[in-house]
Amino acid sequence: MKRSDRIEAIRSVAEHEERECSKRLGAAQQALTAATEKLAELDAYRREYRATTVVPSGSSAAAWQEHNRFLQRLDQAVAAQQAIVNEGEAVREKHRRQWMAKRQRLESLSRAVDRYQGAERLAQDRRDQRVQDDSAPRQQPFGKPER
Repeated sequence: MKRSDRIEAIRSVAEHEERECSKRLGAAQQALTAATEKLAELDAYRREYRATTVVPSGSSAAAWQEHNRFLQRLDQAVAAQQAIVNEGEAVREKHRRQWMAKRQRLESLSRAVDRYQGAERLAQDRRDQRVQDDSAPRQQPFGKPER
């Protein structure tokens, strides 16, 4: 088996690994996008609720407490969603680094295969030339063929 064929087999495995890492990166990016959208929705709802909800001045203390508790729950939900977004960013970054490493390895193996194939072609060309040279009729000095 030629050296380029052996490296090509390794390159093929590396290509599969790179594709798998790419899929994981895509999934992590989709999860992050969904979490970010949910955070934006929660934050917008919280801002809208604060801006539009007014407890009448003659309301009871219980109404004020309930209003404040709801705002606190909204703040907690936003904070929890922010933590999910932060975790999603970390996961995405981890997968991006893994993908980049697999991609660099694949490119390196591809260059090695190309290099080995080029060297093998050159060696084959040289062998072919030697065979041609050996089978060509020998010329005597001054252009007379050998008999």
